Amino acid sequence: MQLCNEKKDNYIMLEVTTPRKHKVVLSDYCYERDIANRLILSEFTPTDVEILEALLYNSLVISITKLLQEQTFTLEDLFRFFDKMESSKLFSLDGDKILVDKEKRKYFETHLAKFDPDFEPNIEYVQNLLKKIPIHILPTWYSLPRTSDNIFQSIFEKYLCSVRVFEKYFSETHLDHPVLQDIVKDLYQSPQLQITAEEIRKKYSLSNEEFEECVLQLEFNFLACTIYISKEACSESEKSWYEAIVPFSEWRNYLLFRKVATPKPIAKSKNASINTNPLRFPHPPRTLCTEKNTREVERSLKALGHIEWIFFDDYLHTAPLAIDEGNHLYLKKQGKQWRYVLPDYSAEEQAFILGTLCNRFRDTGWVEVGILDGRDCFRITAQGRHIFGF
Repeated sequence: MQLCNEKKDNYIMLEVTTPRKHKVVLSDYCYERDIANRLILSEFTPTDVEILEALLYNSLVISITKLLQEQTFTLEDLFRFFDKMESSKLFSLDGDKILVDKEKRKYFETHLAKFDPDFEPNIEYVQNLLKKIPIHILPTWYSLPRTSDNIFQSIFEKYLCSVRVFEKYFSETHLDHPVLQDIVKDLYQSPQLQITAEEIRKKYSLSNEEFEECVLQLEFNFLACTIYISKEACSESEKSWYEAIVPFSEWRNYLLFRKVATPKPIAKSKNASINTNPLRFPHPPRTLCTEKNTREVERSLKALGHIEWIFFDDYLHTAPLAIDEGNHLYLKKQGKQWRYVLPDYSAEEQAFILGTLCNRFRDTGWVEVGILDGRDCFRITAQGRHIFGF
């Protein structure tokens, strides 16, 4: 990413690159108009939302007289809205008729959804954002073959399809501009993975235009999306809404799940009853004994943190291990929603994980294993915590 010394039309020119030549260049499309429209939307009142909804979910030619008969807003409200939206070119006026632009209507339909209290910036929302970009640009931005039959499917498979794929992409995405780096860091370190636009603008001395440009880079790089929160849910009485950024919802939901999904420790009062010696456990199945799979188990232990004894089956319910290629945490559609789904481990995979913990990692002194009430359990030792870095 480069920050030009000069500004073009009051916008900072930002670029994001990754080692795979992934590069979003905002100047490839009419991003200034995109920013201008977002700035208009950020100042919307509930009446503005009501009027925009009435225009978008109607015919392309609308009678003002009929519209006012069907809605609760007034003619004064309508003309105030017209003035606010004039630069958007969403519609034109012809006497009593409102003529809505078909293509621009699609754009505003996508962003109008953000005013719904139940809105989540999910995969489908991200795809709708990408549809606003000329399709010939996307292969360049996302380093895709131009012969791809389905650009959006190719983007999904390359960057979003599983936790492991997205984690790798996230770790490799290089943001040259320190402001973007710091915004991403602030967001992913925040307790609820949410930061208000006001916080960001104030902390980094950004204008409204500069903030929205940063948002475009974050959205098109799948790092964050914007949401609107009504004033009833915040303390900003001077505005009807405030803007905030969050990760796209499937990723945010997964990360929030991981924060609370640590297996519950066994009550310390029962520790004395854990049988730790002598114990014999079956060796892991040879077919699964690869360094890759062993590292998967090791990786999952690093995520446990400072905990005491836990039951093995509780650990399995929250451990995102990819023991084979078909057992990654894939992004799957369940009903109308997408989510990253934890894998179901086969009996052989469970035996491998248990055998690795209770033999190899016990022998190295990283874990202590035992049985309580007929259930296998283990804990990470002081040596293991040192090795794992916590």
